[in-house]
Amino acid sequence: MRFRWHKSFTFWLGVPGLLFLVWIWFLSAEHRTDLSVSGPVTVFVANEAGFMRVTCWKDPAAMGWSDYNASHMRSRHSARLFPGFAWRMQTHSGVFDFWLSHWLALFVYQLLWGLAIAWRWRKFRPSLAPRLPAEA
Repeated sequence: MRFRWHKSFTFWLGVPGLLFLVWIWFLSAEHRTDLSVSGPVTVFVANEAGFMRVTCWKDPAAMGWSDYNASHMRSRHSARLFPGFAWRMQTHSGVFDFWLSHWLALFVYQLLWGLAIAWRWRKFRPSLAPRLPAEA
């Protein structure tokens, strides 16, 4: 039995994620999308100029998840599809800041997806060990 990758459930399960990553990568070149959730730990997520940015900080005065804000607007920066660095992580004054370029996220996704398809393929690979006749 041959492995047909285009009929694999693992292949079709990965296609929407791949299309989503490509879409937000090209969207980030012209637009800025922000999402923030305030609470005991405030999380700010931005998508702009070829990067995904996640910033977190603690707010001990917050009593619960009180504020949610999302925005989408045209970017003021001219963006390149391949920014100068792949990722950056900083921690300063209790603020955690993580930047990840879209091309790196897409590369890692494709690598993991390819490994999952290869793992499924090994079930269909003929065994290298010689087959012994069945005992009577």
